[in-house]
Amino acid sequence: MPFVPDAVPAEALTYEEILRRGEMTFGNEELTLCKCPYCDRVYLLECEWGTIFPDPSDLSRRVTLSLTAPEFRCDGCGEPFPNCAWVGPHAPAEMQVTWQDLESSGWGWAASR
Repeated sequence: MPFVPDAVPAEALTYEEILRRGEMTFGNEELTLCKCPYCDRVYLLECEWGTIFPDPSDLSRRVTLSLTAPEFRCDGCGEPFPNCAWVGPHAPAEMQVTWQDLESSGWGWAASR
């Protein structure tokens, strides 16, 4: 597992606030953060369903990956995300979100120290 100083741990996510803002009621969401390795844009992900939330101010905007649409392109730079395990603590270091990334991204409300 790559070590990233000051990376935001999954347990820091404010699940209740995220679920409220996203109008989600599944109750078993596996949420994490990641960022584009090319432009550092931050995304929230729900791993169980493969749902990406690209906009911190509008969680109704979602991209769901599937077998027919397995690729995701960054909203910021248009580059495709690498085809690898790009979420959580096992993600490549360049895709892990630090507290500084989070605060400058608009997603600051989604986690607390």
